[in-house]
Amino acid sequence: ALVSPKSFRDAANRLAASGAFADVRYQYKTGAAGYAVQFRVADAKVFFPCSFENFVWFSDKELQSRLSSLVPLFTGEAPPTGSLPGQLEAALGTLLKERGIQGTIHHTMFGQEGGPLEAILFRVEGVTLEIRRIEFHGATHIDSPGLQEAVRQLLGTNYERSFVRKFAAANVGPLYWERGYLRVAFDDPVVQLIEENGPQRALAVNIPVREGAQYCLADIRWTGDTVISSTELVKHIHLVAGEPVNTTQLQQDLEGVRELYGTRGYLQATVELQPILHDSPPTASYDLVVREGDLYRMGTLTVTGLDPSHTKAIEKNWKLRPGDPFDKNYRKAFTSQAGRHLPANPRGWNVSYQQSLDKTAKTVNVTIGFLPKDAN
Repeated sequence: ALVSPKSFRDAANRLAASGAFADVRYQYKTGAAGYAVQFRVADAKVFFPCSFENFVWFSDKELQSRLSSLVPLFTGEAPPTGSLPGQLEAALGTLLKERGIQGTIHHTMFGQEGGPLEAILFRVEGVTLEIRRIEFHGATHIDSPGLQEAVRQLLGTNYERSFVRKFAAANVGPLYWERGYLRVAFDDPVVQLIEENGPQRALAVNIPVREGAQYCLADIRWTGDTVISSTELVKHIHLVAGEPVNTTQLQQDLEGVRELYGTRGYLQATVELQPILHDSPPTASYDLVVREGDLYRMGTLTVTGLDPSHTKAIEKNWKLRPGDPFDKNYRKAFTSQAGRHLPANPRGWNVSYQQSLDKTAKTVNVTIGFLPKDAN
């Protein structure tokens, strides 16, 4: 083919426009045999792995091979900007047409909510890929009924690889974590077309599971506990040394510890869980780091919606006095007894409760409102 300096410039522009390179330069020389051209490029700094969400007609290996032949710059990753993602869309469209499949290709950026971008997801739209059956390859420690119940909501939905994998981790993972299989992992699903009727297709989805070893509890160590001793805190932990770790129970126990601090005025107390896993033998140690925060005390109490005499009765019945350590759970006990101090009303009363933290004064101001249920 005939070439010219314009050909080199156009090629450099296409390389730059792809987004795969941060810098593209070239130089050429003329000689008796024609042109000698040399391109010098610097890779772009940001690439993301590409995930092909619902291209169930191709194996991963086949898809990667075909795309690399159609889009030579594709290596399994792509830049978030530039023409390369669009080139991949066009190539995927070509592959679908070869199989007689009608659909529209789109790509989106993917990342966890509030986190950085992680991948570029490619989807074919305009086809139905109904999940009809789900199996778990490698699952031996959880019975089949339990696994099926955990993913039951996926049945009948439209298949997307990353969502299925994420759903499995979120819903099947806890079944393993509560039995001590702390390193369980779920690989990309493997799909099989089991029914095809025009644009309607049904799939069998196999989710590979790597269960890993079962971890038993070695020990639990507390740090940062000054207001409540570790001797008292440990009473709220139900894990037993030497038995399989149940991280679901442990998280519930730690929530109970935070509630305990809240009853003593430490409303912003946190407990950070720092696991340390030992693989030989498989045991787990936990450092529980307590950050107690500031002590909050009772501030003002405001009662609305009642006449002065009943307001005074409610205020008298409220046992937290200004300056007392604030008990976040006291509201429950108070509400159960407040009715005897209210005016008679056949339909009862609606009660609203608001508390506001004064972070400067380290107090909690409470407002309790009463409204007859027959009021407009």
